[in-house]
Amino acid sequence: MPPLRFFSFCSGIGAAELAFQRVFPDSICVGFSEINPQSIQIYKSHFPDHKNYGDISKIDGTKLPPFDIAIAGTPCTGFSSMNADKKEWDDPRSRLILHYFRILQEAKPRFFILENVASMTKAVRHIISGVLDCEPVFINSASFTAQNRRRFYWANFPIVPVLTDVNNVQLKDILEKRNDFRQSNITIRGVPMAEILPRGKTPYAMRHLQNHNYIARDDNKMGPVLTTYSTCTVVWDGKIFRQLSSIELERLQGFPDNWTAVGELRPGERIKGIGNAFSVPVIEYILQNLKRHLENPARMERVISIDITIAEGSAEVNKKRSPPRRTKKRVILKKTTIQS
Repeated sequence: MPPLRFFSFCSGIGAAELAFQRVFPDSICVGFSEINPQSIQIYKSHFPDHKNYGDISKIDGTKLPPFDIAIAGTPCTGFSSMNADKKEWDDPRSRLILHYFRILQEAKPRFFILENVASMTKAVRHIISGVLDCEPVFINSASFTAQNRRRFYWANFPIVPVLTDVNNVQLKDILEKRNDFRQSNITIRGVPMAEILPRGKTPYAMRHLQNHNYIARDDNKMGPVLTTYSTCTVVWDGKIFRQLSSIELERLQGFPDNWTAVGELRPGERIKGIGNAFSVPVIEYILQNLKRHLENPARMERVISIDITIAEGSAEVNKKRSPPRRTKKRVILKKTTIQS
């Protein structure tokens, strides 16, 4: 079998590339797409020979080199229930997914993988599934790491659902064994954490409730790694309440230690790249499913043809599937505009 050629969209700090490297060591990255300067700096420190095609909205898929698989984790902020002000399709970041659909049509790779947040509404999920002609597989990163990170993954090859904790990694397993951490001064409703939450030998993280209330998690896991430091990144490490280190955040996402220790990047810049990334072990698992499919092809694989019209105030998606042959389906997203 010839080496698998892939293109990475909304690439971040190179999580997909690391997973491909581990599962398909001879795979070839024909290009990636990223615009955040700090993420690009981290990415290029590990993959200096990969070509950056920049803004996904400006990529012409017909001019890309041939590739077998397109992988993307498009921005989820506009779709996430954790965002109180979520705008769904009115958020320009959400609409970058339409450019991914467009490039699938233009470049026509054999396979695709798309990731986004599992807390999106059923209406949004229905639109994405309708365009890609497949339902997503739900995977929680907690099955592979010490982090609860619930995501949907769409792919046109079979992915076996994950029903158990594969690696049984707990929060205590990713904590650094250091004595120079400083006590966090974060309070809960004006009261120091140490006066509210339990202190014992077992490390734990916080679970956010309503009205800025927090309790100790009892699942030996963290919540999802976000892009900024907050109460949600504070842990009781068995001695003190403190913020997680950059290395610990990397471990929660399945990166090697110091993956983001590049140049003069500050912790706040490192956590942004880590929080926006894929969970590496999850992508590895999905690629292992692709590997099995290539060795024994299943019937699920099909060619998808998508015709997207982007106009002022609406985005029309005409979907054609082959095989089987069906009538066209149109989805209209009203009152939305793509901003370059």
